[in-house]
Amino acid sequence: MNMSLDADFAANVRLIFEQTVPQTVLETGTYNGLGSTTVFARTIMNCGFSTKIVGIEVNPIYAAAARANMAVEGFANITIWEGLSIRRDELPTKEEVERFLQEMDALNIPCDHPPQTRVESYMREIPEKIVTDNLLRTLIEQEKPDFILLDSAGHLGYLEFNATTETLQKIGKSAFVALDDILHVKHCNSLDRMMEDPRYFIYSCGMERNAWAIARFEPS
Repeated sequence: MNMSLDADFAANVRLIFEQTVPQTVLETGTYNGLGSTTVFARTIMNCGFSTKIVGIEVNPIYAAAARANMAVEGFANITIWEGLSIRRDELPTKEEVERFLQEMDALNIPCDHPPQTRVESYMREIPEKIVTDNLLRTLIEQEKPDFILLDSAGHLGYLEFNATTETLQKIGKSAFVALDDILHVKHCNSLDRMMEDPRYFIYSCGMERNAWAIARFEPS
């Protein structure tokens, strides 16, 4: 979903930012920077804040495009990291992706790609050459973000959610955590876990297309 086109998401981001004045925003799946990254940057500029934005993008072409687009838009204080959000050894195998998608089929949860090509399509979203890995955990520990958006490839969503929860708990950090595509293979399991976990409080949800959710995490 192009979150820059979701007015409800942008309005909720602005409300949260005005109430909390975040020091750092972290997102995965930055892509070309024209979606959620732009929502965050415009909100920060309009509010007159000095909030830092940190993005993670595994595809070098998209990472370069995001940096270029942010420069054209005149957005400052943005860093785009090229690399994998999770650890290399956490990447699911082809067989694991197939099993996961079959489980989602049984629940009528939508996927990005046609059935005959979906496994290969997901596998191709991760380049063979990865500059660095485990960026999500590393950057949460280093940057201690106040707002985190998880929006990477569909087969990695739940893995990112688990890494985020684990790391926020480890460092004892409260944060808003946003999930894109909660009615989709990407984050349907993440939303279920979020709703069951007493450390999360659902702040708001949007039901456009594949939908999104924002929750507050408080470490136990």
